[in-house]
Amino acid sequence: MNGCSASRPFGCPESSVLSRKKAWTQGRKTSRGSSNPHLDMAHPRLDASSIRNQYATHLQAGLALSLVLLLGAVHLSPPLGREVEPTIRGHEAAALRHVQSTRQAQAPPAPPTPMPPQVLPREKVVESPSVEFDPSLGLDATVDRSDGGAKRPDCGGRRALRGKTYYPPSALRAGLEGRVRVKFVVGKDGDIESPTIADGAGALLNRAALRAVRRLECTPGREQSRPVEAERTKTVVFALPEKMDGS
Repeated sequence: MNGCSASRPFGCPESSVLSRKKAWTQGRKTSRGSSNPHLDMAHPRLDASSIRNQYATHLQAGLALSLVLLLGAVHLSPPLGREVEPTIRGHEAAALRHVQSTRQAQAPPAPPTPMPPQVLPREKVVESPSVEFDPSLGLDATVDRSDGGAKRPDCGGRRALRGKTYYPPSALRAGLEGRVRVKFVVGKDGDIESPTIADGAGALLNRAALRAVRRLECTPGREQSRPVEAERTKTVVFALPEKMDGS
């Protein structure tokens, strides 16, 4: 034992401090001069070339892994042009069938049956009977032609014309008969002017018809209460006596 330990119960403090300081100094020199083999094995030193090589290796490995992942994603993804049918679950399929059946049950009603066209009866067109006026009747009715009170000349009726007609004896012997239409003008004084044959029945009967018309006594036509000239037409009938009696 050290001599300081007997006199002091806690030992010699100066010698312990010096020994610890000396040990610390020697340990520091040792760490500077030589490396600790245990420390070197746990943390090896890396130079610049090894760092570059490891970086290049890690970079290539990362690129290769990225390429593999990209190819896998492209292979697993569905093509764009192909339609992907949706997956219908059990309850969704049942609901879809229920909707379809409901739509079929609610189909629109059939269109109403078109009514057959009604055939309307044709209206009967009643034709008015044609009335032919026979000028040979010699009717000389006075007709107003204007609002001014115009009146046609009056030359008598059929009886007046028959009383003026002379049947030529030669025509009777030859059995000639017919109708002769004569146009003439009634002057302002009632005289017969310019008689002409409009439709004849032979020279013999035409002359007899002109003579009968010239013998007529007419009342001149009037317009606004003044006498005026007016044109008239008369038909002279020549018929054999037996036919006249039969009629």
